[in-house]
Amino acid sequence: MLKQIYHLIDRHEQSKKDLEENNQTIQKILDALPVGIALANRKQEIQQINKTALKWMNDANEADYINEHCGNVFCLDDEEKCPITSNDLAVHDIELGLKGKDGKVSTVVKSAIPIRLHNQDMILEAFMDISKQKSVEQELLEQKQFNDAVLNSALVGIIVIDAISHNILSVNDKAKEMIGTDNAHIIGSVCNHFICPTDKGSCPISDFDEQIHNQRKTLITADKKEKQILKSVKKAVINGRDVYVESFIDISERTKAEQELKKLSMVVQESPNSIVITKTNGEIEYVNPAFELVTGYSSEEVIGQNPRILNARNEENKIDYKEMWKTIENGQVWRGEFCNKKKNGNVFWELASISPVKNSKGIITHYIAIKDDITNRKKSESQLTIAKENADKANKAKSFFLAKMSHEIRTPMNGIMGMTDIIMQGTEDADLQEKLKVISVSAENLLTIINEILDFSKIEAGQVELEKIPFNLKKMLTEVEELLMIKAKAKQLYLKTRISDQLPTSVLGDPTRVKQIIINLVNNAINFTEEGGITIFLEKKRQNLKSPNFTLGINVIDTGIGISEEGKKKLFMAFSQTDSSTTRTHGGTGLGLLISKDLSQLFGGNIGVDSQFGEGSTFWVEIPTQEAHQDLQDTHSSKNNDFIIKDNLNILLAEDNKINQKIAIINLEKLGHQVEIANNGREALELFKENHYDLVLMDIQMPEMSGLEATGLIRVHEIRSKKIRKTPIIALTANALKTDKDKYIAAGMNDYLSKPFKLQDLIRVLSESY
Repeated sequence: MLKQIYHLIDRHEQSKKDLEENNQTIQKILDALPVGIALANRKQEIQQINKTALKWMNDANEADYINEHCGNVFCLDDEEKCPITSNDLAVHDIELGLKGKDGKVSTVVKSAIPIRLHNQDMILEAFMDISKQKSVEQELLEQKQFNDAVLNSALVGIIVIDAISHNILSVNDKAKEMIGTDNAHIIGSVCNHFICPTDKGSCPISDFDEQIHNQRKTLITADKKEKQILKSVKKAVINGRDVYVESFIDISERTKAEQELKKLSMVVQESPNSIVITKTNGEIEYVNPAFELVTGYSSEEVIGQNPRILNARNEENKIDYKEMWKTIENGQVWRGEFCNKKKNGNVFWELASISPVKNSKGIITHYIAIKDDITNRKKSESQLTIAKENADKANKAKSFFLAKMSHEIRTPMNGIMGMTDIIMQGTEDADLQEKLKVISVSAENLLTIINEILDFSKIEAGQVELEKIPFNLKKMLTEVEELLMIKAKAKQLYLKTRISDQLPTSVLGDPTRVKQIIINLVNNAINFTEEGGITIFLEKKRQNLKSPNFTLGINVIDTGIGISEEGKKKLFMAFSQTDSSTTRTHGGTGLGLLISKDLSQLFGGNIGVDSQFGEGSTFWVEIPTQEAHQDLQDTHSSKNNDFIIKDNLNILLAEDNKINQKIAIINLEKLGHQVEIANNGREALELFKENHYDLVLMDIQMPEMSGLEATGLIRVHEIRSKKIRKTPIIALTANALKTDKDKYIAAGMNDYLSKPFKLQDLIRVLSESY
C-alpha cells in the first residue's frame, strides 16, 4: 500500500516537475516572441507578462506588474472601457498607449481574447510597439501636408492626370478656383472636360506623348465659360504610376490687354494724326505712317533724332519750350501749336497734344505727341483775320460815316425843327399852322429814319449794352402812351394801355430799350391801322416758382390791315415790308421791327406776330426779368407843365452855328433867361473865367477848342478857384450814341441834349439841371 502510495507520490512529483519544465519552456517561448504578451484575470489584473513587454516598458522586473491593473499599463481608465471584460469579446489591432517605467508612453497595437485557464476566466493580450511606424507615418503626413500647402499656395493651377485613363487624380486650390468648382466635381473627370478641350486623337499630350511649355490653351470653367491659359505639361512617374503634371496660369486679362494693345496699335498705325513717341530726353523712339506722310521723313530717318529737326524757326512760332517741358515733366498734358518744316523745306502748322507716359510706379518713361496738321486752318484763320480787319475797318468807316452824316443832318434839322416850332407858337393863322405842321411831321419822320439807321448800325456792330436797373412799368407805359397819343389822334385812332394785375409794380431791366421796343411796335401799328386803334397789354408769363424770375409779355394789338402768310416771312428783315405797295402807302424803312427783334434777343427773349390778312395783328415780345423790390421814385414827369424852372438864369451858350445860336436865344429868352454867346470852346472858357453863369449850354464840335476840352478846363478852373457849387454844363450834340453820352458825363458834363431838340426837351433839361 505504501509502495503504491509512494509510487503515486513519485508520479505526482514527476508530473509536477514535467509541468514546471513545460511552463518554463512556454515562458521561454513567450519571452522569445517579438510580441508583448500579458495574461490578466477578469479584474484586468496582470498575472503574467513576458520579457518583450518588460523591455518595451524599460523594466526588467516582472513583479512590478503582477496584479497591476491593465489600465495603468495600457492607458485604460476603467473596466467599463475594456471591450473584453464587458462583452467577452475578442479585440484585434486596437491602438493604445503603453506606459513605461519612466512615464513615457509608446504606441502599441493590441489584440486580446478571453480564455479559460486552470478553471479560471482569463484574458490573453498580445501587443506590438508601433511607435517608430507611427513616427514615420506622422512624418509622411506632415510632408504631405507641407507638399499640399506648397501646391495650394502656388499662384498657378496644378493638376495631376493619369497617363492612361486621362482622369484627373489631383488638383490644387488655384486650379479649383480657376475652374470654379470643388474636388468632388473635378477628381475623376477626364482632363479635356476642363482643360483645352480637343477632338479625340488630336491632343498633343495624350495622343502624341508630347511635353509642352507655355502654350496658349483654353480652359472651360464649371459654368461653361472660356478662359485663356498658358499651359505647361511634364510626364512623370509618381508612386509607380505614369502621370502628366500640368501647370497653367490665367492669361485672360493679359490676352484682353494684348487685344486692346493690338487695337491701339492699329489705331496708332491707321490714325490720320501724326503720332510721335519719345524718350524722356526727347529722343524719338517711334513715329506712325501719318507722320511720315505729313513730314516726308521716313521712320528710319527720324528715330533716334530730336523733334527739333522739324522746327521751322519761324517768327510766328511763339512756343515757350521751357514752359512746355516744365508742364510735361510735372506729369501734365501740354497743348499748343507748332510751326514746323517738312523734309522738302515747306512750312506747315500742327496742333499738338503732348502727354507723359508713366510706368506702374508712376515714373515718366516716355512722352507721346499727337499732332494734327492745321496748315489749312491757319491759312483760313489768316484770311478770316484779314477779312475781319477789313470788316472792322469797314464798320468803323460806316460808323464814322453814319455819325458824321447824323451830325451833319441833325445840325440843319435843328434849325428847321426849331424855327418851325417857334413860328407855330407865334402865329394863329390856321392855314400857316397846317403847313408848318406838315414841315414838322416830315422833319420828325426824317429824324425817326436817321435814329433807326443809327440804332441798327449800333446793334449790328455790337455796341449796345443793356442796363439792369429797377423801373416802374406803369410810369414807363404812361410815357409811351403820352408820346404816341398825338400821332394816334392825328389818324383818329384810340391808344389804350392795360397791365395785368399779376405783374409787380417794378421790374429789373433796361427801361430805355424796353420803351424803344414798345414805341417801335406801336409806331408800326399806327402806320398800318386806318380805323379802330391800338392796345398795349403787359402780362406775366412763365413764372419760375423757385426764383423771382419770370417772363414779361408785351402785346401790341391793332385793328389794322393784318399780314398775309407770305408777308409774315418778310417781317423783321432790314429795309423790308410785307410788299412794295405797303411802303408806298404807309411809308417807313422796316428797320423798327428788326431793331425790336434784335433788342428782344439781346434781352434773351423772343418776338413774334399773330395775324391774318384783313383782321388786324398782335405783335408779342417775351423778355426775361424779375421783380424789383425797392421803392422807385420817378424823377421825370411826363407832363411839361410839371417842370419847375427858375426864372432869369444867366446862361452861357457855346455854339458855333449861327442858326442854332438864334433858335436857342429865342427859346431861352422866351423862358425869361439871359444868354451870352461863345462861338467856340476857347471863347467859352475865357467868358466863364471872367463872368458868373448859372448854366452852360456847350456844343461838342466847335473850332479852336471842342466842348469836351472846354468843359474839362472849366472844371479845373472851378477846383482852383475853390468854387463851392459846380456850374451845370449841358452838352448840345448832334451825336446820338449812348457811348457819346457816357463820354460827356465822364468829361464833367451834367446832361446832354440831342439835336434837333424841341422846346419841351430844353425845358426838361433846364429843370433837371438847375
